[in-house]
Amino acid sequence: MSSFTKPLVVEYSDYGNNKWKIAREFDYYTSIPFNKGLVNELKNPYWITISKGFVTDFASVPRLFWNIISPYDKHAKAAVIHDYLYKTKPFPRKICDDIFLEAMGVLGVSKWKKYLMYYMVRMFGGKHYVG
Repeated sequence: MSSFTKPLVVEYSDYGNNKWKIAREFDYYTSIPFNKGLVNELKNPYWITISKGFVTDFASVPRLFWNIISPYDKHAKAAVIHDYLYKTKPFPRKICDDIFLEAMGVLGVSKWKKYLMYYMVRMFGGKHYVG
């Protein structure tokens, strides 16, 4: 069963542009199946660890749409996981996005909102996937 192991603790970063720094390491366990040969940096292929000091902007939602989807809502932990996966590339982009969808479900994000966010990253997230 997928789960988060610790609370999300952040501090405002001095990097500007609405960036936040992770103040306490946290983990996410995913049950998304993937080919273990794709894993490059994860110690255990099902545990994703976000280290203290990682910088995130949470959900990259254009300000115009913040009244519908805030960057800092119930999905915040899932957004940090997604940012981390896009930066470190332990999996192909599709698997990173699927983990994002799964994590939003674990957090209890409403069905319409999690699928809207998922399809938005599928359509527009490619330019942010490093590599």
